[in-house]
Amino acid sequence: MNDEAVLVLDIGTSTSAAALVVGDTVRLVKERSGESWVWPSVAAWDGRELLVGRRAELRRPSRPDIARIEFKRDLGANVPLRLGDAERRPEELIAALAAAIRNEAERLHGAPITRAVLTCPASYRAGDPRRELLIAAGEAAGFAVVDLLPEPVAAALAPVAGAPLAAGDTVLVYDFGGGTFDAALVRLAADSRHEVLGHAALDDCGGRDVDVLMRRELLALAGEPLTTWLTGDGSVAARARNEVEFGEFAASVKRWLSDEEEVEARFAPADLFLDVERDRLSKAVDPLVVRSLTLCRELLDRCGLRAEDLSAVLLTGGTTRMPAILAAVTQAFGDRVRRVEDPELAVAQGAAAWTRTVTDRFSVATPPGPDLRPLTWDLPGGSGTLLRWEVAPGADVAPGAVLALLRLADGGLWQLRTGDRPLRVHRLHAAAGRRIATGDWLVTAGPPGRTAHRAAGPRPVLTPPDQVFEVPSGAVRVSPAGDRAVVRTNGTVQLLRLAETAEPLWSAEVEGPHVATFAPDGSRIAVWAHDPAKGVRNVAVVLDAESGTELHRTAFEPLGVPNGATLYPLAFTDAETVVALTHYQQMTTWSPVNGATPAGRRMDGLANTNPVVVSPGAELVINGQRQLFELRNGANVGSVGDQSVNAFAWTPDGRRLAVAGSGVIRIWDVRTGERLLEIPGNGHTYGLLHVSSDGRLLAGAANEGQVWVWDLGTGALVERMLHQAVTNAELAGPNQVIALAPAQDLAFTADGAAVVFATQRTVARWNLGGLGG
Repeated sequence: MNDEAVLVLDIGTSTSAAALVVGDTVRLVKERSGESWVWPSVAAWDGRELLVGRRAELRRPSRPDIARIEFKRDLGANVPLRLGDAERRPEELIAALAAAIRNEAERLHGAPITRAVLTCPASYRAGDPRRELLIAAGEAAGFAVVDLLPEPVAAALAPVAGAPLAAGDTVLVYDFGGGTFDAALVRLAADSRHEVLGHAALDDCGGRDVDVLMRRELLALAGEPLTTWLTGDGSVAARARNEVEFGEFAASVKRWLSDEEEVEARFAPADLFLDVERDRLSKAVDPLVVRSLTLCRELLDRCGLRAEDLSAVLLTGGTTRMPAILAAVTQAFGDRVRRVEDPELAVAQGAAAWTRTVTDRFSVATPPGPDLRPLTWDLPGGSGTLLRWEVAPGADVAPGAVLALLRLADGGLWQLRTGDRPLRVHRLHAAAGRRIATGDWLVTAGPPGRTAHRAAGPRPVLTPPDQVFEVPSGAVRVSPAGDRAVVRTNGTVQLLRLAETAEPLWSAEVEGPHVATFAPDGSRIAVWAHDPAKGVRNVAVVLDAESGTELHRTAFEPLGVPNGATLYPLAFTDAETVVALTHYQQMTTWSPVNGATPAGRRMDGLANTNPVVVSPGAELVINGQRQLFELRNGANVGSVGDQSVNAFAWTPDGRRLAVAGSGVIRIWDVRTGERLLEIPGNGHTYGLLHVSSDGRLLAGAANEGQVWVWDLGTGALVERMLHQAVTNAELAGPNQVIALAPAQDLAFTADGAAVVFATQRTVARWNLGGLGG
């Protein structure tokens, strides 16, 4: 950990504690006006100022109406608390107490403190609004960064008598605090990501409830004189003042009995001397202790653990100072019971230890590689909320640098760091406050000093292809690796190897005019066909790409697809599963390898909306109205984008979608619907898009025969290319343009080093000069 000052705050129901952590140094923060290390969790409004801690506690006996205790219980109730003639929300009182502690800590430190670790009950689970209220209270107290740590985790890290606990230990935290009893099972981890296995609580079983029992015993001992004194002059205000004063006396006697078998206590306001034996209180408290132990056993059962599985039972909370509680817990759990150095300070001290030693609360980005590319991170729990960026676009950062700070679902803070290479940040793709997930594209980065793939920028002229392959006229598709092309004519399917020439590999007779589709690994080819012998037009045929052998065929009319229906190109989810989509809003999946029966599902809204594109892995399909459907069930799950559509292209991870239309190309985050990037269309209409296999480059084929390549991270233009037939003067004359045959397909080679563009009669290839790979 660095030497940044961090203030640890344990805002408890009855009392609070704090520790200032600077590097390896931990210093408890005592209230200036008190002798104790704990701050009373009390607030009072004196008509001019909101008082907290000891100052508020001193006002309470004479003016109980202006004071409030145990306000933490009311957090999340959304009901203002009355303090005399004023009202305050519980989070405001917490913020005021935290601010007072911060002021004292800054006085001791001699400098501002902007970072805090607040402990929170284990019952404040992920999604509990009380988490956000507690964080907001910390921010209102003046802290720029607020981290949350579960109280039982902090307690499990508190200093204990004897050997320290170790990674892998399972600890039962027995927390008998001032307001509640809490039991939690904590498993300690070597990487500081300690886990709360389970939690249970009793809201009516705390030190305050023991105080009530102590009062009853004292009333029974004192009899009529004390009862008469409590009544006072008969007014409500007098009775309230006397009750507060007597309550404080009873709490003091309870604390004395933790150290003495018998005490002679003088209650001066009533001029009473009382002899009180510890055994009397122990018997009165026994039902509460029994309930607490019962809750612990139930928690163990719920978590599938036995007492023998525990490494330790830790007693925390001021009430555990009572010998009766220690004896009962020891009887139940034997020598597993461990005592912390100070039960009231255990949570604050443990949180300070966590703050001082935690080093692993960060994720390292995917490496940026030799050129610009997206950076993504794995996040614990899968998601978090981005709090702030620590860098700006254009910054060069060192290896291991912190790029961003976010809050995980459990309330803890988490850093996003670079890996072991220096890099330059080119673009940030998420704003503070956004919910982000594992794998989200958050940053575009590259080597320091680099601003694009090519230092000199894109070539100033339209580049002709490095190779042009003449292919039979028909529907052409390029293989995923860019090294083969399949040509579908009416009656045949032909596979060509793109080497020095377009070398025929095989030809298969398949009736019908529809385009063929490669499997993701290039091992199979699927195509719609006709079956003239049976008079059926809608037949799906799967061929082996190596030999052209027919592997499987399925007729779709029996599956609810009318004979002669308009069909979309077949798609593969993998090498073994095929997806068929039709204008009749029918989606069918089947495995031609194992002969599984095709399963059809209706997809309402799919009809008549070209283009239709299936995502990598075939989890989603999108249509020309930008509607998204889940392939597993056909459900419409929303829409992406805000423009008319000419072409789509998915990124390989299926998380982002490039959409061409209306003179612009936009990149969208499919999960959030956020627009990540906009690329000007430069006056062209792009009918084909394709993303390289590493997700770094985007290619677009314009209807005029131009092929453009952009950096998908920044939108920077990398290459402008033109099919040579477009400007061939022998065919068209100087400065004239002829129409190409219709564009068929666009792809990168597997290594991203070349772009392949197919028309109805040719396949052109451009090498990208080392930009790929």
